[in-house]
Amino acid sequence: MAREARGDPTELLGKQMDVIFSSVNKHLKNLDNGGFKVDFARDVVKLDRSEIALEDTYVDRINGNKTTKVDPTNIFSHTFTFLEAVQKLPDRHSTDLRILFIPERGPDPTLATSEETCICNPDWFGCVAVFSIRFLNNWGHHQAVFAHEFGHALGMDLHDDQFYTSNPKSRLLMWSSVGFHSYIWSP
Repeated sequence: MAREARGDPTELLGKQMDVIFSSVNKHLKNLDNGGFKVDFARDVVKLDRSEIALEDTYVDRINGNKTTKVDPTNIFSHTFTFLEAVQKLPDRHSTDLRILFIPERGPDPTLATSEETCICNPDWFGCVAVFSIRFLNNWGHHQAVFAHEFGHALGMDLHDDQFYTSNPKSRLLMWSSVGFHSYIWSP
């Protein structure tokens, strides 16, 4: 993605997020009880200009709650560091879900992460998602993966492959390896 001549990519970023959330909303509307919708307030803030202050270490909940040095190539490192910073915000509940967009990095195939059950459980950990962007000119390319992460944030903490033995034509959104053309929420 080329930066605009003026150096401020805010408008371009807003357009890319419109593409993502439009695609994600097509999936979210199919959830139970009338579905859900991402209401994007177009409040794009560069991390270093925000009130969110990332630390150099984080508590790694995947690795026995060990204090771990930040690894810029690991999406889980980004997630836990971002989550801990959001938890410290005095108004952390003023936004349902804060999303950090990062360029795809490192060999890990995980493209996105989120804190499970956080939208409907405000007393839980900070409500965050981290979306890595593989194609900088097409953020919507992995829309099914991003919808999957909204599913986790809304309350689906497990993956479909913990209940089912097959994923016909890779269509299940909550399978641990989300297919590009996934569109079916857990049966």
